[in-house]
Amino acid sequence: MREALILYLNANRVPIGMVPETQEKELLLKHGEVIEYEEGKNYEFKGAEDSSVSWDYKAFRNVFKKDYGRTVCGFLNSGEGGKLIFGIHDDGTVQGIVLNREERDHARLLYDNQIKFMYPPVTDSVGIDLVEVGIGRYVVIITVDKRENDAAPILYWFNKIAFIRSEASTEVMHPRVIVARIKDELKLKVLSLFD
Repeated sequence: MREALILYLNANRVPIGMVPETQEKELLLKHGEVIEYEEGKNYEFKGAEDSSVSWDYKAFRNVFKKDYGRTVCGFLNSGEGGKLIFGIHDDGTVQGIVLNREERDHARLLYDNQIKFMYPPVTDSVGIDLVEVGIGRYVVIITVDKRENDAAPILYWFNKIAFIRSEASTEVMHPRVIVARIKDELKLKVLSLFD
């Protein structure tokens, strides 16, 4: 095992954080260290209240079930994508989650089970990674891709509720915004019939 691992924003090796496309910057995640990035519109950190404590699987599972759907739905509806990272405190301290092999498998199954509540289905635009940050400690990273084309849905729902990402928080989408997005989506579908 390497002492520190490199975390990239996506498979294209775009690093986490805002950097110019021409500049490659690495983020090393190591247990106990503080990363230089902050939560914002495209990043949400979830960790134990005490930044010196690591979660176990049970604590992770409870927070995952509570926060996964609304945050991912908010990232999808923003169109800009984002990362929901479990095991990093709000202050940027890498805490990690203590997970054995079986619990890592359960974390992936938990993700598979929760993503089923997203409508429309989002199998290709959302993914999960477990990154080791210390011996037996991991961060769980949910990556939501940026909407790349007009064919992608304009409105996503989780458990029949639409959420939107606003700066560093996720909120229930206002009914007027939902109606406007549905109208926009219908316009696009009608216009595509004439292409």
